[in-house]
Amino acid sequence: MHIKKTSILLAILLFTSSCGGASENPDTSAAIEKLEAQVETLSQQLEESSPPTATTTPTTTTTPTTTTTPNKTTTQKFNGNSWSLSAALITGGRATAGVGTQNAAGLFGGYEDEDGTEFYNGAAWSEGPNMGTGAAWRGSAGTQNASLLYGGNSNSPSANQKCATTELYNGNVYTETADLNTARGFGAAGGTQNDAIYAGGLTNGATTDTEIWNGTSWTEVGNMNTG
Repeated sequence: MHIKKTSILLAILLFTSSCGGASENPDTSAAIEKLEAQVETLSQQLEESSPPTATTTPTTTTTPTTTTTPNKTTTQKFNGNSWSLSAALITGGRATAGVGTQNAAGLFGGYEDEDGTEFYNGAAWSEGPNMGTGAAWRGSAGTQNASLLYGGNSNSPSANQKCATTELYNGNVYTETADLNTARGFGAAGGTQNDAIYAGGLTNGATTDTEIWNGTSWTEVGNMNTG
């Protein structure tokens, strides 16, 4: 609008110059003053009718947060009615295998320390010797000092490898023994060191395979109805 006003005034000046100047013609001077007043009025009207200047609201960039699976170390004991906290694990346990009783327990492998072991005496945990095969989701049977560990998921030599390995633990060392017939993890397990079972689980998908252990070897028996 200021450009328009300036253009009009410039046209007036050119007009007065071509007429020999405003001072030589009183009528022309009056006409120019009238035009200037009209230009001023028009300029004000243009300013009032102009749209408001748009304002830009600054955008805020939010950095996404990264979440990780917590490393659980909590130990709780149950007395038949209620739970109470006990000493924390040394290394958090996820997908571990366990054996024993409330005051004499063993914890094996898992995603935090695949070949690590810890033992509980009713008050505190202590680290034990490493297993020969590191894995998570292993099957387990037996007691703290007479354990059987078998199968599982290992990240060695590559991620999520299914294991067939079976190990015996005598309270001091691990000894590898006869393998499972079908390598797998996530199965249902139980029993003693010399009489155990492994049912179902995952190979490349769900399986219904069932095997029993006699202290020396595994034998396939009737499959589960549903894997």
